[in-house]
Amino acid sequence: MGGSFTIGKFSGIEVRVHWTFLLLLAFFAFTGYQASGSLLGALTATAVIVALFICVLLHEFGHSLVAQHCLRLGWEHSGRQRSLRSLGSSSPSPSS
Repeated sequence: MGGSFTIGKFSGIEVRVHWTFLLLLAFFAFTGYQASGSLLGALTATAVIVALFICVLLHEFGHSLVAQHCLRLGWEHSGRQRSLRSLGSSSPSPSS
């Protein structure tokens, strides 16, 4: 996925984040600051987005770990790499 950087690896699964996620965090920090007029509002809005990201990441890890388990059992699996798209949809990424 072009424009992304690795933030970690878990159970052989590389976690990459696109640079536009940082723009999203900045946007919500700005919006939170504008709505509340305080740094606490900016931090709260940013924390909510990070918490949502972590929830979606854990959900996708569940899919990946089940797929790894099924592969060990010899079951077929169509995609080796998953990419999260905007609004929560995901699709198999083309192999590099």
